[in-house]
Amino acid sequence: MRSSPVILLQPASQISQELRAKLERVSGGVHLACSVDEAKRAIAHYRAGYAVLDAEIASFSDVAEITRDFPATAVVCIHRLADEQLWAEALNAGALDIFSPNDANGIVNALSRSSAVMGAVAA
Repeated sequence: MRSSPVILLQPASQISQELRAKLERVSGGVHLACSVDEAKRAIAHYRAGYAVLDAEIASFSDVAEITRDFPATAVVCIHRLADEQLWAEALNAGALDIFSPNDANGIVNALSRSSAVMGAVAA
């Protein structure tokens, strides 16, 4: 991952703290958001390269809006019950992927792949 801030939209919990700690080790800092509007403001304010959005808070229309309004921000969704239907909806909304919030390694790997792709496109 390039050294860029991550916006994490997820309710405060043990899982979010573990995910935040993992993301902080590989990013330019993690900023928690409690609502979609707060996430959008944080993406703009911090010029975040990444957003991890809880699909139980952000609808897929919110995800589509964020990917449209912030094209330089790679978006990954999380959902405690991620399945094939949610995966298809997340991809259709512009997210890179959807994971369980417990899969911090998968989330980091998806965001890292987005950095490699964005770097190759920019070069």
